[in-house]
Amino acid sequence: MHNHPNDAPKPVNTQPDARLETSDVSASAMARWGVALLVFMFGSMLAMLIYYMVLGGQTRAARTAATAEQRLAPWPRLQANPIKEYQDFQREQKAAETSYAWVDPTRDVVRIPVDRAVELVLERGLPRWRSETPPEGVTR
Repeated sequence: MHNHPNDAPKPVNTQPDARLETSDVSASAMARWGVALLVFMFGSMLAMLIYYMVLGGQTRAARTAATAEQRLAPWPRLQANPIKEYQDFQREQKAAETSYAWVDPTRDVVRIPVDRAVELVLERGLPRWRSETPPEGVTR
């Protein structure tokens, strides 16, 4: 192996005006800073807890008073009571599905319950089309 003068390790500090720290960080200063940070965090939590306990009761009372009276949406109100209207709609639909009624008495068209309609289709089969031949211009 050749020993060249260029292979020798170079000094770490090649810049004459660069300075290195001569001491480490003070452990006691870091410990004091950490303790101060913990005290601040727990103090903030305690302050927020007290704030919530004092003002939380006031907002709960105000919220209870506001919900006691019915809150209405701004105009135009499309549905005054949507839940009740939906329940009424479901009740009407159920009644229409399970009852007999005239659809068009002049043409003798009636409405029958869905279960009965299914029974009739099973007994009689599906109705046939009037014409088995396709309309003009339609090819199969």
